[in-house]
Amino acid sequence: IPRLREASASVSGTLLAGDPVLFVTDNDNDGSLSQAILMEFVKCLPADIRDLVHVEYAQPIGSARGLTIEVVDKAVQARGWSENASFTIVTADNGINNRGEQEKIAARYPNSKLVITDHHNPDPRSVVLENARTVVFNPKYLPTEYFKRKNISGADTLGVLLTTTVDDINKAVPPPDFRD
Repeated sequence: IPRLREASASVSGTLLAGDPVLFVTDNDNDGSLSQAILMEFVKCLPADIRDLVHVEYAQPIGSARGLTIEVVDKAVQARGWSENASFTIVTADNGINNRGEQEKIAARYPNSKLVITDHHNPDPRSVVLENARTVVFNPKYLPTEYFKRKNISGADTLGVLLTTTVDDINKAVPPPDFRD
């Protein structure tokens, strides 16, 4: 899936820098499975960075659904983060067609980054735009020949990203020395 390395580097780099990562999962079965995958992901992280992982369901607020400024605002306020805080938002099974929300989030949270982990088809009129602060990891975005014919779930897409992220973190953090 294109952009795996970039997406993993964004998540692992944020955690290794000591900054939080906010995962916004969809509120359907695929989102629930994503939450279960996230629970396992946290167990694989070094103990000193586990508390940097935060998970929110993308609960509908008003008529909006998925990745919205309202969901991010609610999560930021609940955690006491400032609008200028450095953090990364990672979607799970949502977000590919939320360009308007991407722009609102970027304006309100200028030090945030965004990783879109989705498996839905991009709509050219509303697909998020990749830039220095946003990477898209979606098998239907710039699809390989395989993914032009096949599909995987949003939870599977997230699982691929998090497996690679754990590998990246394990390469960067030396294992504990148990000889002492």
